[in-house]
Amino acid sequence: TYGAASGAITPNPGIHRLAGAAAGDYTLAQPTADQEGEELLLIATAAIAYTVTTASGYYFDNTSSNNVATWAGAIGDCLKVVCVGGNWCITVNKNITLS
Repeated sequence: TYGAASGAITPNPGIHRLAGAAAGDYTLAQPTADQEGEELLLIATAAIAYTVTTASGYYFDNTSSNNVATWAGAIGDCLKVVCVGGNWCITVNKNITLS
């Protein structure tokens, strides 16, 4: 659970709860080659518009522009990603805007 307003999300498989009391800016490191197939679920447990930014030079959807995910601000908004080829690929997007 990430209760602080900002910080780094440890890229370990499993559920990662975004629970800060104010809009938080989080970062997500790029996965390593040995994390192939691992999944992370980033879910809001408070009604806050969180943001998660990927590491420099990496993108959520393998484009050259979408490295910031912004939560809409409802409890349960979530983003599920899986490591494929050293990138986080989105498998579930519930009320998240990519930019």
